[in-house]
Amino acid sequence: MKLSLRGNLVTAAIICLFLVLAACNDDDSSGPTNPSVVDGSSDSSEVDSDNESSSSGSSSGSTGSSSSSSKTDSEYSDGAILQCSSSTENVFMGTMTDERDGQTYKTIKIGTQTWMAENLNYAYTGIPHDFEGYTSDSTSWCYNDSAEYCAKYGRFYTWSTAMDSAARFSDNGKGCSYGSNCVPTYPVRGVCPEGWHLPSYDEWKALIAAIGGLPLSGLKLKSTWGWNRSAKAGDNSSGNGWDAFGFNAIPVGDMYHGSFSGLGREANFWSSSMDWRYREIIHTHLAFYDSSAELFQSMGGMMNSVRCLKDEGDIMKNVTMGTMTDERDGQTYKTIKIGAQTWMAENLNYAYTGIPYNYDRKYTSDSISWCYNDSAEYCAKYGRLYTWAAAMDSAALLSDNGEGCGFEVECTPTYPVRGICPSGWHVPTYEEFETLFEAVGNRRIAGLVLKSFEGWHENGNGTYDFGFKALPAGSRNHEGRFGNEGDLALFWSSTTLKYSRAEYMCLDWDEEEASYWIGDNYLEWVAKRYKTYGFSVRCVKD
Repeated sequence: MKLSLRGNLVTAAIICLFLVLAACNDDDSSGPTNPSVVDGSSDSSEVDSDNESSSSGSSSGSTGSSSSSSKTDSEYSDGAILQCSSSTENVFMGTMTDERDGQTYKTIKIGTQTWMAENLNYAYTGIPHDFEGYTSDSTSWCYNDSAEYCAKYGRFYTWSTAMDSAARFSDNGKGCSYGSNCVPTYPVRGVCPEGWHLPSYDEWKALIAAIGGLPLSGLKLKSTWGWNRSAKAGDNSSGNGWDAFGFNAIPVGDMYHGSFSGLGREANFWSSSMDWRYREIIHTHLAFYDSSAELFQSMGGMMNSVRCLKDEGDIMKNVTMGTMTDERDGQTYKTIKIGAQTWMAENLNYAYTGIPYNYDRKYTSDSISWCYNDSAEYCAKYGRLYTWAAAMDSAALLSDNGEGCGFEVECTPTYPVRGICPSGWHVPTYEEFETLFEAVGNRRIAGLVLKSFEGWHENGNGTYDFGFKALPAGSRNHEGRFGNEGDLALFWSSTTLKYSRAEYMCLDWDEEEASYWIGDNYLEWVAKRYKTYGFSVRCVKD
């Protein structure tokens, strides 16, 4: 069963592939030469199959480009428009030595992550293997039980070995084997060297997002050698990748019940995450015939490769946290400084009352701000939901900057718009959300790093890297119905587009991006929706 990273269409992949190949003026067999990696001596795309074991690389940096695609629609969008865009990532090569056996591995920094650029080759021995009748005196293997393949491709590991279920190196993955009910402590060092860990599902997703999203991710990660040609009639194209970021995923295949297969055709890497619904382990899969990297669920008898990810220490070390108190009602909010901006790290919960709600003379309320499901417990958890008129303080109860900015009214706000925010704070503009996205990496990974690490449906949690802690508070529609709790986080901006619509930022449970939303033939990372909807508000400091 496959786990899909929703939001990327096949059509987008085809369009992006055409544009990238056209721009690079390359043929199908080679792809672009490696634009992203410089190691001080030679381009890593020129490495051949005879020298892929442990060789050193110096620490120098260069830049490269990657492509991304826009998303599909949802119940909040009015259509779908595809777009290819590009951005620049910084990539740095280096080396590390595993002190346990003295082996040296190339490393690569992609975005904010530092990965091994070779498969792990540590011999985890002394523990016998017994699974459904297949037995072995080890839980790690060379392809075809041949040492030459270990030197070339690294070793295969069971998931329990990858997690270090026996707790030889740490307790974080203790007892984690196929079908177990373990609760790992993240990050899980597993079989990795000290200071490194087995990447989680979310960390694999972050890698894919950092290189431009799912379309073309397989081509960008796969090595430029060793991948078999397609078996399709009349198709003479190579299955080789571009190795655009120096990850150098080689097609070592896998092992199942003692049988080796897939050499030259696929690469499979363990994660430290399990889908508890099906008791199946998540792994990353690359295939010779596919331009994308996929996240799959594995059977218990599989033996896959391991790529270790460097520990980053305290993920909050580059941000400044604080608190502020709203003098209007005495509520205290956590704050977070990200880049040059200081944001509330919680949703606003100020009760904007005394102004009735009336939509189409059929849907009325005695207020224009609400708790989800009209329950005070949700206000304590998520803050309140506001119409755009309330967010802008259209009635000018607090300031004149957003006066008259309500539904079906054309207005010209004076920026910054304090709106519903406490004194000294304001409702963010479109551009201020965009600045936030750039400060956390880029829009493609903003959803992953801004979302809270709990509360999202179907393991759609974020990594909480910057303390923004976006919670899936859902919304209230113009008819008074509440929905999307656990699925969506929606935040008003003070930017208006048309008399009935305003910009808002949206994070989705199954997206790494700050999502594209569509309306009135306008495409951006924010969308336009009826101003009568109830969304959350995050204030930014003046």
